[in-house]
Amino acid sequence: MTSPRWKHEVFAAVVLLLVGVLLARPTWAQDEQDDPYRDAKPAEEVYFDLDLYQRMQDLDARFSRDDPDSLSDFVMSGRGAEFWGIPDEWQWQWLPDGLIYSPPMAGPKESRFSLNVIYEQDDGWLYDANLGATTGLVRYGSWGTQNPVGFQMDLEGSAQMRIDLPESLDVRSADYRVGVPLTFGRGRWRTRVGYYHISSHLADEFLLKNPTFSRLNYVRDVVHIGHTIYLTSCWRIYADAGWAFRSDVAKEWEFQFGTEYLGGDPWLFVGGVPFWALNGQLREELDFGGGVTAQAGWAWTAPNGRRLRVGLHYFNGHSNQWSFFRQHEQQLGVGLWLDR
Repeated sequence: MTSPRWKHEVFAAVVLLLVGVLLARPTWAQDEQDDPYRDAKPAEEVYFDLDLYQRMQDLDARFSRDDPDSLSDFVMSGRGAEFWGIPDEWQWQWLPDGLIYSPPMAGPKESRFSLNVIYEQDDGWLYDANLGATTGLVRYGSWGTQNPVGFQMDLEGSAQMRIDLPESLDVRSADYRVGVPLTFGRGRWRTRVGYYHISSHLADEFLLKNPTFSRLNYVRDVVHIGHTIYLTSCWRIYADAGWAFRSDVAKEWEFQFGTEYLGGDPWLFVGGVPFWALNGQLREELDFGGGVTAQAGWAWTAPNGRRLRVGLHYFNGHSNQWSFFRQHEQQLGVGLWLDR
């Protein structure tokens, strides 16, 4: 007699249930010693936090718990300095004394305070006055004014005037310059990159007395880069290149190079140290001609980095008053320079 069909189906269901129990042991049957998740912590809630400042504060606090230095301390501390290659003593400084890249002493268009009394062979006695300065805005680097190193942003500006002595001290012309150099120095190397604007203007007195003179709208907006190598602590060589992305009358390229010496230890009794400087400048609008400037004399440097120089001045080449840039001049005189 054949077994009913439902008996076969019940028997198959029981067999499958037993197989399932054997293959999938319940968690209560596992040995606690074999449970890899026995000590696991409950999962934390994951969320997206738009408060970036608070998240950074939490990260800094977590870092502080794991280590005595906070995250920001790590970046500025000895371990961070080693990681980034930054010396421990470098710090942020606002309005620092001294310059990392000192403008060339004989550079005719650098921003400084100076007064030259010169005799020009074809023009007689003149004053060349430069009313301006180059000063530091912010530095990340070493303290002090004696050969500081690091990164620094400077601000420069000046009015570079020519005054006619025989003509009742009339102002003949003025070149106006303003710029923002970014400088870096380490060891005996110094680099500056930046931007400056310069424009040349004739004075009203000159135009009234010379109504037929053709006025030039000489303008340059320049990006430039320069590099200095100190061969000794007192003697350096340098070279600059500038490219004008906007100009009128002037053309794009200009170059400046030279060498200078500023003595080390002050001399007894008189104080100060001797100096000499030689500078060459080439400009594209002059078919890469230009001028040569030489200066020599005595210098005194204050603790805040300011430097007073007095001495002899010589220039030969195309006029450094750029409203007359095509005229050739030979100047001999004396000068006083206040710079850094």
